[in-house]
Order: sequence, then structure tokens, then C-alpha cells
Amino acid sequence: MKRAGKASSADCTLALAHVGLGSNLAPDLHLVRAVLEIRVHAKALAASRFYRNPAYAPPSRQQQPEYVNGVLRVQVCSSLDEFRYGTLRRIESRLGRIRTSDPFAPRVIDLDLLTFQSDPEEGGQGLWADPEIFLRPYWAIPLAELAPDLRIPGTDRSLGEHAAAMERSELVYLESLTCEIRRLLDLSSHD
Repeated sequence: MKRAGKASSADCTLALAHVGLGSNLAPDLHLVRAVLEIRVHAKALAASRFYRNPAYAPPSRQQQPEYVNGVLRVQVCSSLDEFRYGTLRRIESRLGRIRTSDPFAPRVIDLDLLTFQSDPEEGGQGLWADPEIFLRPYWAIPLAELAPDLRIPGTDRSLGEHAAAMERSELVYLESLTCEIRRLLDLSSHD
């Protein structure tokens, strides 16, 4: 596995992470390109189903193209900040993402670090989680497919229990894209 950053291999601590991928500008192209980039920097362990869903924006905003979202579980050899603000942001930039002050702007790619566990053998110790996971069904539902028993710090239910209570009617499963991404990552289908 190729590592981001310049630390020596002796400084490397393996971590388990979940990355949310999203795009609403040519998503089939940009998600595949993002997956290919991510696998250069991380070992892919699993991929959720990918879903089409409406853009998340306030009602006052003009209609945007629908998003396509999914989640990858990866093993990385870097710190949380190095992976989140280094590796993932560099991939976004290479794929043409331009960050603006508008949090609802359409985007070619959005790579969000959802969870990061620096010592996965410790069963939850050292687990960082994005505080907005439970506000976003397009993150929580695919993440729960990969880690249903995961307990996010500060919550009393498992991720699977939280996701089961979420509205799913706006999520449309994209079987062919899911299969293509799993094939690119050499992952067996686990529907």
C-alpha cells in the first residue's frame, strides 16, 4: 500500500476509516476516478451500495442535479488529519473539486471522512466520527451496511439501529455502479 505523506514506515500506525464519496456532476465518471485514486493511498476493505439521492440543500436553493453517494471502508497508514486534510483533499483537487464558501454548491467529487479509528483492535477506543453522520441518510445508511454494530461515541444505539430508523424513500440503489466499483477494488459483492 502506498502511503500519503513522508513519514517513515516505522512511524506508521494502521488505522481503519470510512470515507463517504459523493458527486452530482458526472457522478459515474468522478466516483470511479475517486475510487481509483483512493486505492493508491489506502487498502480498500469494503464498499457499500451506491445510491442516487436528491441534493442536500435548503428549500430556498435552486434545484441541483441529484447526488450519487456511497461509502468505502479502508485501511490507511496515516494520522486522521493527514488522511482527511492531506490525502482526501489532494484527491478532490486532482479530480477538479474547487472549494467555495457555498456549502451547497454542486461538486464533481466530495470525499468525506466519516469515521477514523486509530487502533481498531481496541474495540471503539480512539474512534473519531463526523458529528453529522446521523443528519445525513446518504452517509448513515451506506455506512451502516459496512459497520452495523459500530457505536459512535456519545450515542446509545448502534449505527445499524440509527440507520434503520432513517427515511430511505429518496435513496435509489444503483446496482451497476456498485458492482463496477466493487470490481475495481477487487471486492466480492456482499448485498
